[in-house]
Amino acid sequence: MPQAEAASRDAPMIETRGLSRRFGDFHAVSDVDLRVAPNQVHSVIGPNGAGKSTLFNLLAGALAPTRGTIAFAGRDVTRLPDAERVHLGMARSFQITSLFAQLTVRENLRLAAQAVMRGRAACFWKPVASLGEAADIADGLLARLGMQRLAGLPAGTLAHGQQRMLEVGMCLAARPRLLLLDEPTSGMGVDDLPMMRELIRDAARDHTVVLIEHNMGIVLTISDRITVMAQGRVLAEGTADQIRGHPDVQRAYLGTGALS
Repeated sequence: MPQAEAASRDAPMIETRGLSRRFGDFHAVSDVDLRVAPNQVHSVIGPNGAGKSTLFNLLAGALAPTRGTIAFAGRDVTRLPDAERVHLGMARSFQITSLFAQLTVRENLRLAAQAVMRGRAACFWKPVASLGEAADIADGLLARLGMQRLAGLPAGTLAHGQQRMLEVGMCLAARPRLLLLDEPTSGMGVDDLPMMRELIRDAARDHTVVLIEHNMGIVLTISDRITVMAQGRVLAEGTADQIRGHPDVQRAYLGTGALS
Protein backbone atom coordinates (compact mmCIF):
# COMPACT_ATOMS: atom_id res chain seq x y z
CA MET A 1 0.00 0.00 0.00
CA PRO A 2 2.75 2.55 0.82
CA GLN A 3 4.29 1.85 -2.60
CA ALA A 4 0.92 2.34 -4.29
CA GLU A 5 0.38 5.62 -2.44
CA ALA A 6 3.83 6.84 -3.46
CA ALA A 7 3.15 5.91 -7.08
CA SER A 8 -0.12 7.85 -6.93
CA ARG A 9 1.63 10.94 -5.58
CA ASP A 10 4.24 10.73 -8.33
CA ALA A 11 1.67 10.30 -11.12
CA PRO A 12 1.19 13.41 -13.25
CA MET A 13 -1.91 15.51 -12.84
CA ILE A 14 -1.92 16.12 -16.57
CA GLU A 15 0.21 14.53 -19.27
CA THR A 16 0.35 14.87 -23.03
CA ARG A 17 2.09 12.61 -25.52
CA GLY A 18 2.78 13.66 -29.09
CA LEU A 19 0.14 16.37 -28.79
CA SER A 20 -0.29 18.21 -32.09
CA ARG A 21 -2.73 20.65 -33.65
CA ARG A 22 -2.67 21.74 -37.27
CA PHE A 23 -4.68 24.52 -38.90
CA GLY A 24 -4.47 23.75 -42.60
CA ASP A 25 -0.77 23.65 -43.38
CA PHE A 26 0.16 25.55 -40.20
CA HIS A 27 1.42 23.41 -37.32
CA ALA A 28 0.46 25.43 -34.22
CA VAL A 29 1.51 22.66 -31.80
CA SER A 30 3.77 19.79 -32.79
CA ASP A 31 4.54 16.63 -30.83
CA VAL A 32 4.38 18.21 -27.38
CA ASP A 33 5.13 15.89 -24.48
CA LEU A 34 4.15 17.61 -21.23
CA ARG A 35 4.11 16.10 -17.74
CA VAL A 36 2.83 18.19 -14.86
CA ALA A 37 3.27 16.88 -11.32
CA PRO A 38 0.56 17.40 -8.68
CA ASN A 39 0.63 20.49 -6.46
CA GLN A 40 3.22 22.30 -8.51
CA VAL A 41 3.30 25.55 -10.46
CA HIS A 42 4.33 24.57 -13.97
CA SER A 43 4.82 27.57 -16.28
CA VAL A 44 4.71 27.53 -20.07
CA ILE A 45 6.62 30.38 -21.69
CA GLY A 46 7.69 31.36 -25.18
CA PRO A 47 7.46 34.19 -27.72
CA ASN A 48 4.23 35.23 -29.39
CA GLY A 49 3.19 32.51 -31.82
CA ALA A 50 5.02 29.79 -29.91
CA GLY A 51 1.81 27.76 -29.50
CA LYS A 52 1.13 28.42 -25.82
CA SER A 53 -2.52 29.45 -26.15
CA THR A 54 -3.22 26.63 -28.58
CA LEU A 55 -1.72 24.21 -26.06
CA PHE A 56 -3.98 25.63 -23.35
CA ASN A 57 -7.03 25.27 -25.60
CA LEU A 58 -6.09 21.64 -26.17
CA LEU A 59 -5.60 20.95 -22.46
CA ALA A 60 -8.92 22.60 -21.58
CA GLY A 61 -10.85 20.87 -24.36
CA ALA A 62 -11.69 23.99 -26.35
CA LEU A 63 -9.79 22.48 -29.28
CA ALA A 64 -9.42 18.86 -30.38
CA PRO A 65 -5.92 17.68 -31.26
CA THR A 66 -4.95 16.62 -34.73
CA ARG A 67 -3.06 13.78 -33.10
CA GLY A 68 -1.63 12.80 -29.72
CA THR A 69 -3.20 12.16 -26.33
CA ILE A 70 -4.09 14.02 -23.14
CA ALA A 71 -4.45 12.25 -19.79
CA PHE A 72 -5.89 14.00 -16.73
CA ALA A 73 -5.25 12.30 -13.39
CA GLY A 74 -4.62 9.08 -15.29
CA ARG A 75 -7.80 9.28 -17.39
CA ASP A 76 -7.70 9.73 -21.16
CA VAL A 77 -9.59 12.97 -21.87
CA THR A 78 -8.29 13.52 -25.42
CA ARG A 79 -11.78 13.65 -26.93
CA LEU A 80 -13.69 14.82 -23.87
CA PRO A 81 -15.43 18.22 -24.31
CA ASP A 82 -14.43 21.16 -22.17
CA ALA A 83 -17.60 21.14 -20.02
CA GLU A 84 -16.94 17.56 -18.96
CA ARG A 85 -13.33 18.39 -18.13
CA VAL A 86 -14.59 21.13 -15.82
CA HIS A 87 -16.66 18.57 -13.91
CA LEU A 88 -13.60 16.32 -13.66
CA GLY A 89 -11.72 19.13 -11.96
CA MET A 90 -10.22 21.56 -14.50
CA ALA A 91 -10.67 25.32 -14.32
CA ARG A 92 -9.29 27.95 -16.66
CA SER A 93 -8.81 31.70 -16.72
CA PHE A 94 -8.38 33.71 -19.92
CA GLN A 95 -6.10 36.50 -21.16
CA ILE A 96 -9.13 38.80 -21.34
CA THR A 97 -10.93 39.26 -18.05
CA SER A 98 -14.25 37.40 -18.04
CA LEU A 99 -16.56 38.42 -15.21
CA PHE A 100 -20.25 39.12 -14.64
CA ALA A 101 -19.74 42.88 -14.55
CA GLN A 102 -23.19 43.79 -13.19
CA LEU A 103 -23.12 41.21 -10.40
CA THR A 104 -21.35 41.76 -7.12
CA VAL A 105 -17.96 40.33 -6.29
CA ARG A 106 -19.56 37.84 -3.92
CA GLU A 107 -22.17 36.81 -6.51
CA ASN A 108 -19.45 36.17 -9.08
CA LEU A 109 -17.67 33.84 -6.67
CA ARG A 110 -20.89 32.11 -5.62
CA LEU A 111 -21.96 31.47 -9.21
CA ALA A 112 -18.53 30.07 -10.05
CA ALA A 113 -18.86 27.63 -7.14
CA GLN A 114 -22.44 26.79 -8.07
CA ALA A 115 -21.54 26.14 -11.73
CA VAL A 116 -19.71 22.89 -10.95
CA MET A 117 -22.40 21.54 -8.63
CA ARG A 118 -24.31 19.08 -10.79
CA GLY A 119 -28.01 19.82 -10.81
CA ARG A 120 -27.54 23.27 -9.30
CA ALA A 121 -25.76 25.27 -12.00
CA ALA A 122 -29.00 26.67 -13.41
CA CYS A 123 -31.10 26.79 -10.23
CA PHE A 124 -31.72 30.52 -10.51
CA TRP A 125 -35.25 30.20 -9.13
CA LYS A 126 -34.07 28.95 -5.75
CA PRO A 127 -33.35 31.33 -2.86
CA VAL A 128 -29.67 32.12 -2.41
CA ALA A 129 -29.94 30.80 1.16
CA SER A 130 -30.64 27.34 -0.24
CA LEU A 131 -27.21 27.29 -1.89
CA GLY A 132 -25.33 27.40 1.37
CA GLU A 133 -22.31 25.42 0.20
CA ALA A 134 -21.65 27.77 -2.72
CA ALA A 135 -22.14 30.78 -0.46
CA ASP A 136 -19.67 29.38 2.08
CA ILE A 137 -17.09 28.84 -0.66
CA ALA A 138 -17.60 32.42 -1.84
CA ASP A 139 -17.15 33.80 1.66
CA GLY A 140 -13.98 31.79 2.18
CA LEU A 141 -12.53 33.09 -1.07
CA LEU A 142 -13.40 36.68 -0.23
CA ALA A 143 -11.16 36.30 2.81
CA ARG A 144 -8.44 34.52 0.83
CA LEU A 145 -8.45 37.27 -1.81
CA GLY A 146 -8.61 40.05 0.76
CA MET A 147 -11.80 41.34 -0.84
CA GLN A 148 -14.28 41.26 2.03
CA ARG A 149 -14.78 45.03 1.86
CA LEU A 150 -15.45 44.77 -1.87
CA ALA A 151 -17.97 41.91 -1.60
CA GLY A 152 -21.05 44.02 -2.36
CA LEU A 153 -19.58 46.03 -5.24
CA PRO A 154 -20.39 45.25 -8.88
CA ALA A 155 -17.41 43.41 -10.37
CA GLY A 156 -17.32 45.85 -13.27
CA THR A 157 -16.44 48.71 -10.91
CA LEU A 158 -13.25 47.07 -9.65
CA ALA A 159 -9.81 48.21 -10.74
CA HIS A 160 -8.22 46.01 -13.41
CA GLY A 161 -5.84 44.31 -10.98
CA GLN A 162 -8.72 43.51 -8.63
CA GLN A 163 -10.70 42.05 -11.53
CA ARG A 164 -7.79 39.78 -12.43
CA MET A 165 -7.58 38.60 -8.82
CA LEU A 166 -11.33 37.98 -8.78
CA GLU A 167 -11.11 35.93 -11.96
CA VAL A 168 -8.50 33.65 -10.39
CA GLY A 169 -10.74 33.47 -7.33
CA MET A 170 -13.63 32.33 -9.54
CA CYS A 171 -11.43 29.53 -10.87
CA LEU A 172 -10.60 28.52 -7.31
CA ALA A 173 -14.31 28.60 -6.42
CA ALA A 174 -14.80 25.63 -8.74
CA ARG A 175 -12.43 23.69 -6.43
CA PRO A 176 -10.42 22.32 -9.35
CA ARG A 177 -7.68 19.76 -9.21
CA LEU A 178 -6.00 21.54 -12.13
CA LEU A 179 -5.92 25.31 -12.55
CA LEU A 180 -5.03 26.65 -16.02
CA LEU A 181 -4.06 30.34 -15.81
CA ASP A 182 -3.60 32.20 -19.08
CA GLU A 183 -1.52 35.35 -18.46
CA PRO A 184 -3.18 36.25 -15.14
CA THR A 185 -0.98 39.33 -14.64
CA SER A 186 -1.80 40.81 -18.06
CA GLY A 187 -2.41 44.53 -17.71
CA MET A 188 -1.82 44.55 -13.95
CA GLY A 189 0.05 47.41 -12.32
CA VAL A 190 3.31 46.89 -10.50
CA ASP A 191 1.65 47.37 -7.11
CA ASP A 192 -0.81 44.52 -7.77
CA LEU A 193 1.75 41.93 -8.88
CA PRO A 194 2.93 40.77 -5.41
CA MET A 195 -0.63 39.82 -4.42
CA MET A 196 -1.16 37.83 -7.61
CA ARG A 197 2.21 36.13 -7.21
CA GLU A 198 1.35 35.06 -3.67
CA LEU A 199 -2.14 33.90 -4.69
CA ILE A 200 -0.76 31.65 -7.43
CA ARG A 201 2.00 30.26 -5.25
CA ASP A 202 -0.45 29.64 -2.42
CA ALA A 203 -2.89 27.92 -4.80
CA ALA A 204 -0.36 25.14 -5.40
CA ARG A 205 -0.93 23.91 -1.83
CA ASP A 206 -4.34 22.58 -2.85
CA HIS A 207 -4.26 22.62 -6.65
CA THR A 208 -1.96 21.92 -9.58
CA VAL A 209 -1.27 25.11 -11.54
CA VAL A 210 -0.30 25.38 -15.21
CA LEU A 211 0.58 28.97 -16.03
CA ILE A 212 1.14 30.94 -19.22
CA GLU A 213 2.92 34.14 -18.29
CA HIS A 214 5.09 36.78 -19.98
CA ASN A 215 6.28 38.39 -16.74
CA MET A 216 9.56 36.57 -16.21
CA GLY A 217 9.94 37.95 -12.71
CA ILE A 218 6.74 36.10 -11.77
CA VAL A 219 7.67 32.93 -13.67
CA LEU A 220 11.16 32.60 -12.23
CA THR A 221 10.09 33.18 -8.63
CA ILE A 222 7.00 30.94 -8.37
CA SER A 223 7.55 28.08 -10.84
CA ASP A 224 8.54 24.60 -9.76
CA ARG A 225 9.11 23.74 -13.41
CA ILE A 226 9.15 25.68 -16.67
CA THR A 227 8.47 24.51 -20.22
CA VAL A 228 9.73 26.75 -23.01
CA MET A 229 7.97 26.59 -26.38
CA ALA A 230 9.08 27.94 -29.75
CA GLN A 231 7.37 27.45 -33.11
CA GLY A 232 4.90 25.00 -31.63
CA ARG A 233 7.47 22.70 -30.10
CA VAL A 234 9.09 22.24 -26.70
CA LEU A 235 12.46 23.94 -26.80
CA ALA A 236 13.54 23.27 -23.22
CA GLU A 237 12.20 22.25 -19.81
CA GLY A 238 13.62 22.48 -16.33
CA THR A 239 13.79 24.44 -13.12
CA ALA A 240 14.05 28.22 -13.07
CA ASP A 241 17.84 28.03 -12.69
CA GLN A 242 18.14 25.59 -15.57
CA ILE A 243 15.97 27.72 -17.85
CA ARG A 244 17.69 30.96 -16.83
CA GLY A 245 21.01 29.62 -18.02
CA HIS A 246 19.84 27.59 -21.03
CA PRO A 247 21.66 28.87 -24.15
CA ASP A 248 18.88 27.85 -26.57
CA VAL A 249 16.33 29.73 -24.51
CA GLN A 250 18.53 32.79 -24.39
CA ARG A 251 19.00 32.77 -28.15
CA ALA A 252 15.54 31.77 -29.34
CA TYR A 253 13.33 33.50 -26.81
CA LEU A 254 14.80 36.06 -24.50
CA GLY A 255 18.06 37.28 -25.96
CA THR A 256 21.42 36.66 -24.36
CA GLY A 257 21.56 37.89 -20.79
CA ALA A 258 17.82 38.59 -20.52
CA LEU A 259 17.40 36.16 -17.60
CA SER A 260 20.56 36.98 -15.72
